[in-house]
Amino acid sequence: MASSRKQYTYPVKTVNDVKAVIEPEFQPDLFDKQQLYVDLDESRDRTYLNDLFFDLGYNPAKKTFNVISDYIKIIFSGHRGCGKSAELRRIDNELNQPDRYLTVFIDLEKEVEVGTFQYADFFSLLIHKLIEKLEEKKIKVGSDRLMQLAKQLLPTNIEEVTADKEKLETGLEVSAEAGFKLFGLLGLKTSFKEAFSGENEISKTIRREIKQNTLTLVYNLNAELVETKMAIEKSGVGKDILFIIDGSEKVKSEVYEELFIANGNIIAQLNISLLTAVPISAFFQIEKAPYIDLPLLIGKVDELLYILILLKYNGVIKINPLLETYPDFIEWQSRQTK
Repeated sequence: MASSRKQYTYPVKTVNDVKAVIEPEFQPDLFDKQQLYVDLDESRDRTYLNDLFFDLGYNPAKKTFNVISDYIKIIFSGHRGCGKSAELRRIDNELNQPDRYLTVFIDLEKEVEVGTFQYADFFSLLIHKLIEKLEEKKIKVGSDRLMQLAKQLLPTNIEEVTADKEKLETGLEVSAEAGFKLFGLLGLKTSFKEAFSGENEISKTIRREIKQNTLTLVYNLNAELVETKMAIEKSGVGKDILFIIDGSEKVKSEVYEELFIANGNIIAQLNISLLTAVPISAFFQIEKAPYIDLPLLIGKVDELLYILILLKYNGVIKINPLLETYPDFIEWQSRQTK
């Protein structure tokens, strides 16, 4: 969910503010000057974060950044409710700087209808959000080139989409931040979610085009990204592009498997660095993919950590204390010491 656009002073004092901050969907800006984020690095180990920043070319101790020579894809996972979204926003806050990255943070649950999200939508969403980010930063050269690429995905007979355009616009409230024209389509002003939440001529045509010509799209996108990155650096808003995707672990399992496992090699060919959330069970699927190299420990220990028989804290692995009182465990432990 998106961070709140209003700057609250805590504790809040008015009835309206109280009502707003206790809503289930409310998510404050944890990294504003009030420092609502509780930094637990000292107690829980910062190794993973240092490794992640190192892979992305950033040295947090020296505040230095070097553009990495290759494009890296990082998977980010953890049990539900462990704070993945907060950590991803923390990483975004640290790296989204003019002397580091222009980050494109995608809150998938906000941007799409997760239940109807499809494999092909991933590529459309990347292009859409990058264009949106470039227009926000007023980088016209990059957004225009990507817009032309995106238009190639649209129906060749423009009359086909007229009815869908009218359906999407009817009764649709468009806020200031949602004023982006979807791929420049007939002046259509709507959100990605509205256009791709179901089956219409627009979504069907774009999805079909991407599925049939995925490799061509990736090749053309990579070519356009060269000029886009040059425009970004020239504008002084970043040295490279980094996509951070939160909520991608919530898509349907078959979509996730098609995107990150069956076609993981295609994702790897994208000339972008990408940090994306995945289901915690994904490790056992990804490790079977021959084209993905994961520098992680493979074996029974991982399975035991996954099903919470073992717990790891500060680098130390121990038996889950809830299991230590069970008679079966006590009996098994006594046999190990004999």
